Amino acid sequence: MRLRRQIALWDAVALLALFDEVNKSSRVDGALKIQKLPFLAELEGQRQGLAVASFPFIRYHYGPYSAVLQEDVSRMQSLGLIAPSSGAPTRKGRYILEVAQDNIKKSPDAEMAISILRDIAQRYGRWSGSRLKEHVYRLTVPVRDAGGQLMVVKKIPHCFQIITPAAEPNLRQVDPFDDDTRTEINSEIMMDDSVLDRTSPTYRRTISDALSRLAETCS
Repeated sequence: MRLRRQIALWDAVALLALFDEVNKSSRVDGALKIQKLPFLAELEGQRQGLAVASFPFIRYHYGPYSAVLQEDVSRMQSLGLIAPSSGAPTRKGRYILEVAQDNIKKSPDAEMAISILRDIAQRYGRWSGSRLKEHVYRLTVPVRDAGGQLMVVKKIPHCFQIITPAAEPNLRQVDPFDDDTRTEINSEIMMDDSVLDRTSPTYRRTISDALSRLAETCS
């Protein structure tokens, strides 16, 4: 199923931060790690009253699964934000993380979310996908479609909603970006990666065009 939603800006930054931290010691090298690490982060955020991101998870094959997360990761790969083989942020992805830092530092909730993501990466980032799957299977978690009842993940009925962060009124939502930063990050996300290569004709042409516009505006 194609969801075709626009990637939520904070979700993209949260994934970049998580995958960047994992890649300091390991790799995000498979669908199980892609799914289970964000789930663990969302679960920890839920315990602390915070929506770390907005990925909804259902009980599916191999435990919690988010189609939104899968689509976002695929699109971030196609946009050149993360490397398909390792999940590591690319040059463009790292630049977006840098741009986001000032706004994150001004938001206690954003800082808390990044701290949770960093902790999950440090605790579980070296684990294999299969080890993560077995660990998550054994967890006891509140299940949205069971009215918040605590259930062992492996025993949750298939297709039950487990976590839907954006729909939980008791969870604080993270959105730290001012308008200028939001515009800049969105522009970078959609920009062709060759523009960031200082040796490329595209980069030189872009800079030349920008200087010409500046001269016209300031004349």
